[in-house]
Amino acid sequence: MDSAVNLKILYDNTLAKEGFISGWGFSVLVQYWNKQILFDSGADPQILSRNIDQLNNPVDPDRVVISHPHCDHVGGLSAVLKEVSHCPVDLPSGAPENLTHKVSSYGCNPVPRPEPDKITKGLHTTGSLETAYRGLPLYEQRLIVEGTRGPAPPWSSVAPIQVSKRWWRQPPIIWARESTS
Repeated sequence: MDSAVNLKILYDNTLAKEGFISGWGFSVLVQYWNKQILFDSGADPQILSRNIDQLNNPVDPDRVVISHPHCDHVGGLSAVLKEVSHCPVDLPSGAPENLTHKVSSYGCNPVPRPEPDKITKGLHTTGSLETAYRGLPLYEQRLIVEGTRGPAPPWSSVAPIQVSKRWWRQPPIIWARESTS
């Protein structure tokens, strides 16, 4: 794979692809510069596994990035981590200890991401952004994908790299038109 970005929705509450099963939650496979990044894992490991099998291409992420530690974004983690014990898992600040232990129990390395950081060429995390859910503090992170080829997916946002600290109800992936590398 060259510098073209390939985004494959693996899990969503609407059918992303015929033959997939929908479920509450979200997961997307980002393929870029010969790297695979799994962003979130949906709520159900069986649904995620079945949808991955429907791709007819191996899913072997170099890294997993978790937006926030709610079950509809981390519930499917076991489906991937049991197959790839080598990969680091980026977690936002304040991730619960049981999530960190779950990641470690599969032989993967939990990586806290309090600050914006480069993941690989053309892919960055915003680091932890503080918001609230039902009146309680919640830390979330977004994935920034650099690219100038093709339109941005409808669930992403074409936005500058400068990210507001208040981004609740905005898309999980920022499609940046300018390189920050």
